[in-house]
Amino acid sequence: MNDIFDFSRFGKLLKSDLFLKKSSIIIIAITIIGVLLFFNLIIPNNIITVDYHPTGFLLLLFIGGIWISSRSFRHLHDKSSSYFYLTLSCSNFEKFLAKLVLSSIIYAVSVLAIYVFFYWLLALVSWVFFHQGYFIVTPFLATTWKMIWLYMIIQSMFLLGSIYFKRLPLVKTILAIACIGIVVFLLITIFAEIFLSGVSVNVLFWVPHIVNAHHVALRIFHFVFWVLFAPFCWMVTYFRLKEIEV
Repeated sequence: MNDIFDFSRFGKLLKSDLFLKKSSIIIIAITIIGVLLFFNLIIPNNIITVDYHPTGFLLLLFIGGIWISSRSFRHLHDKSSSYFYLTLSCSNFEKFLAKLVLSSIIYAVSVLAIYVFFYWLLALVSWVFFHQGYFIVTPFLATTWKMIWLYMIIQSMFLLGSIYFKRLPLVKTILAIACIGIVVFLLITIFAEIFLSGVSVNVLFWVPHIVNAHHVALRIFHFVFWVLFAPFCWMVTYFRLKEIEV
């Protein structure tokens, strides 16, 4: 099928994925609530600082989201289910977008909603039964949404890893991120030192000059990471899906 997009067909695909994963969704929701209860018990009044440092939310967002993302395309590596998935009556873009939306936007917003609801409920119970006040969590904070965008950037790497690595995609993606990150940062630093700092440096002896060039390299790295990196990973994931189907 041509890579066209149909909202009705995409909606049905999204509902189908949610229905097939309903048991996992229930387990995840219960786990989130359980973790929050445990977290609040071992760290009393954690809610006081949650507006500015939502530790529990960040742990659930990144750990759970990375795990889910690394399993997004696991059925493509299973002979018993790959044929059925690849022959679904929807475009490659719809298949890719469904996995992306589920593992990034829907997951992040759902965790945030559960997190906010949990602490609102906790505050209500504390006030009614114990006459003690709790700070109520608000999702409308710039820090919270910045962390969600950071999650989507990191999630894009694990989504890509889930379609490339047949076995142990989580472990292999972490290893690949570490290796590629080191290489990319060194290349950016060398480039900044040679072409942007106005100093001609022998590449073999670039290390002593890194102090002079690091601020330029960090600016480049910041732009690439926050603006370009996630779209690049999504694009590669999409084209990889097309290759598998062929």
